Amino acid sequence: MRFRNGFWHLDEGVTLYSEKNYFESEESDGKLSLFSSAYPISCRNDTLNNPVITTEISAVCRNVLRVDIYHHKGSVKAKPFPAISSTAPDEEGKDYIVSGDLRAELKDGELCFSYKGKELTRRFSRLSGCMTTP
Repeated sequence: MRFRNGFWHLDEGVTLYSEKNYFESEESDGKLSLFSSAYPISCRNDTLNNPVITTEISAVCRNVLRVDIYHHKGSVKAKPFPAISSTAPDEEGKDYIVSGDLRAELKDGELCFSYKGKELTRRFSRLSGCMTTP
C-alpha cells in the first residue's frame, strides 16, 4: 500500500500523525519503550484525539539494535533472542540502551544513535508515525 507521493507529499485523503515529542519511557525485559504523541501535550485536554506512538528498542545481538514503531500492537509474540544488554536512566536522567558499542538514547526529546561515542543519526519526526486512509 502506498501512502506518499514523494517524501513531503501525502497521497490524497491520507493523514499523517508523526511523532512530535516523547513524553514517557520505560524499561522492561531488556528493551527500552518510548511513548510519543502526535501533537505536543501542554495540558490534559491535549491527550484527547492525540494518537500515542510507541517506539521499542531492543538489543538483538552485539552492535545490533532492533527498532519497532507501532500505534496499536496486536498479540504478544515471544522473541527468540536472549537479553544482551540492559537499559537504565544514567546520572543525567537520560534513557538509553546499549548493544556492544552501539547506543540509542533519548537526549533532549530526540532519539539519537551513536557508535563508539560518535553520533550516527537522529530520528526525524516525519519519518515515522501512523497514518489514516479514506
